[in-house]
Amino acid sequence: MSSSTLDTTAITDALNDVGRRLSDAAASATSFPETAKLFETPPVKKILDADNGAKLTEELLDALLVTNKGTLTRLDDTAFAAGCRVIVRADYERQVKNARYVSVISGGGSGHEPAHAGFVGAGLLTAAVCGDVFASPSAKAVLAAIVATSSPRAGCLLIVKNYTGDRLNFGIAAETAKSRYGIPVETVYVADDVALDSGSNARGVAGTLLVHKAAGAAAAAGYSLQDVAKAARDAAERVKTMGAAYEVCTLPGRPPSGRLGAGEVELGLGIHGEPGFERTATPTASQLAATLAERTTAKMPQGDVALIINDLGTTTPMELAVFGAACIKAVEARGFTVVRVLSGSLMTALDMHGVSLSVAPVDSKILKFIDAPCAAPAMSTGAWRVATGASAPLIKPEASVVDDPPPPPVPGDLEDTERAVKAIRAACEAVLKAEAELTALDEKVGDGDAGTTLAAGAKAVLQACDAGLPKGASGVAAAVARAVEDSMGGSSGVLYNLGLKAAETSLRQSAGTRVPADKAWCDAYVAFAEAITKCGGAGIGSRTMCDATLPAADVFRTGGTLAEAAAAARRGADSTASLAATHGRSAYLAEETQRGVVDPGARAVAIAFAAVASA
Repeated sequence: MSSSTLDTTAITDALNDVGRRLSDAAASATSFPETAKLFETPPVKKILDADNGAKLTEELLDALLVTNKGTLTRLDDTAFAAGCRVIVRADYERQVKNARYVSVISGGGSGHEPAHAGFVGAGLLTAAVCGDVFASPSAKAVLAAIVATSSPRAGCLLIVKNYTGDRLNFGIAAETAKSRYGIPVETVYVADDVALDSGSNARGVAGTLLVHKAAGAAAAAGYSLQDVAKAARDAAERVKTMGAAYEVCTLPGRPPSGRLGAGEVELGLGIHGEPGFERTATPTASQLAATLAERTTAKMPQGDVALIINDLGTTTPMELAVFGAACIKAVEARGFTVVRVLSGSLMTALDMHGVSLSVAPVDSKILKFIDAPCAAPAMSTGAWRVATGASAPLIKPEASVVDDPPPPPVPGDLEDTERAVKAIRAACEAVLKAEAELTALDEKVGDGDAGTTLAAGAKAVLQACDAGLPKGASGVAAAVARAVEDSMGGSSGVLYNLGLKAAETSLRQSAGTRVPADKAWCDAYVAFAEAITKCGGAGIGSRTMCDATLPAADVFRTGGTLAEAAAAARRGADSTASLAATHGRSAYLAEETQRGVVDPGARAVAIAFAAVASA
């Protein structure tokens, strides 16, 4: 056999040998912990204390009571039944049971927070029965909630999501309450999920919240049990929901499922991670919204609708806002008018990264229920936002903000600015000549752009001088600030612009006073230096331009001369060679890198002062 011919027998034997070795390694993992790590996917990290279903639910209920003191309580499971995890309105006895109002109860497995316990409160649920994570609550727990919160005269409404376990346990509790305790009970099943076209087997998902709201409002208004049930059934029949996930949920203590590949999204999955009807390439928010809008409104008559835009667990506020806006546009593009919107983390699936859209046709009667007052941890009055009417007009800026015209002349402003303009020219020309020096310094202790940035500002100021500066000292300062703002980038550009605006303000305040011209200019420089240190946070000893600007300001503040200020600026700049930076780009470098190198910003100030002093 030639060397170019494949020996398929040898390859097969080699592959089989590799397979056996891997199989042996996996089989021996329990005996060799280090080997086991190669075959294990670590569990997803959770910010929890408990590590299993029952303890997690207890932890959740305790947390709700701690964070909602005075408004929520729970049934004492030592008095009712073991594992009786029921959150109740703290005022249920006075406001519901003794007042002979209908008690509205819902619930289900934990892991969907804030549903359902987060919707216990006035105008919503009287109680929520909580099972373990993704597990139906027991019939005994449901019965305890009915008996504790319901009066035999007014009765109780149960709102049940369409899952077998929930239907059975809530059903047993309802029959027991009626036969043994004489409490009239009505049950409304919610099956709003349209993803799988499964008819009577459709799942109950986020649309359940509309049913909570309608039933809670009707009960709070004093409706009879039959009328509260009618309002709930009407809402349940109206609402249609479909969800999508970019990552499926993970149970506490379990590794990630890895069910969805990179770039995949699953359409129509349930709130327990049940499979949906399709996996597809990841759509944009607008594409996903269009798909969900089409499925939820396919059999719906056009007209006014309310939307529930729901985060399924870990969707960020930014994502939910963009998706929500896309849903409104997509639904309205199909000929509907969106009049109410409820948006947020409402019925989640642990850490599922996904969203759902619920759409319900509305009329004046159900809108009355939606808009009725309510107060619960996860929903309060006004949560359903009104979505009708024209958008508020955009605010247009004043022309002065956009065009930035020169400020009007100030009466009494210093008119003799010839010396000042000469000094400004001298400073700019000196900085231009020092561009290479400043760049070399910044390459050692910064990002290497100090020379070019300062040179750009200097060129712009000289061009403004050539074009003719306004009359008056404050006008000159304003024109120089504008030139710097338009030309200098980075932090130095911002700081110089800030300081020059402060100098302009100082000169405006000096106008019309008896302050001598030289002192007015010195005061303006002091304002320049103080503004930079105040807003930038740096000071003397920080190894920045402030090591030169502030000593010069101290000289002017005490009546010193320009030559003395220039000398102080030079000494301050030279001192930076022995300083460790606390501000600016150099602060991120090692001290030994800075040692012996003068700060380029401080050096530029010293160069400018020296030029002005000798002009």
